[in-house]
Amino acid sequence: MRSYQEKIISRENLVPILHSFPQKDIGFTSGTFDLLHLGHLSYLQQTKEYCKILVVGVNSDLSVKAYKSPLRPIVPEQERLALIAGLECVDYVFLFSETNNHHNIKELKPGWYFKAGDYQLSQLSSKNLLESYGGTIKILSEIPHLSSTAMIQKIQGLPSSS
Repeated sequence: MRSYQEKIISRENLVPILHSFPQKDIGFTSGTFDLLHLGHLSYLQQTKEYCKILVVGVNSDLSVKAYKSPLRPIVPEQERLALIAGLECVDYVFLFSETNNHHNIKELKPGWYFKAGDYQLSQLSSKNLLESYGGTIKILSEIPHLSSTAMIQKIQGLPSSS
């Protein structure tokens, strides 16, 4: 079993590695993964059921601030990378700064692109790009009421919005 450090790689260095595998074996997902919880674990384990190689992109601190809140993330990017890399179901992890996955999908060309159940297919701006080379989008179920945002609200004593 590889150490978590061995699973963390740059996107640029990952591309040639992935090209040595059949496209149908490669799965990709991404997220903030702030305050890692059971919903994250369950989701990532579900994704691994569809692919042999699971690649996870972790949003950089700057991108999280841009699309979530200036107060996020709670956990710094290097720690979030290490936590995701430490999960047995994850094969490779990389950090990215974009606020969507267009560039990731264009570079990695995964056979599978996974999103959590809080997304609708119509919301995915990368849908056409993925389908242009024969990739498949899979929206997986989520565990209701589990989110980093809900955890933060609970810690702050605020009512949960989920």
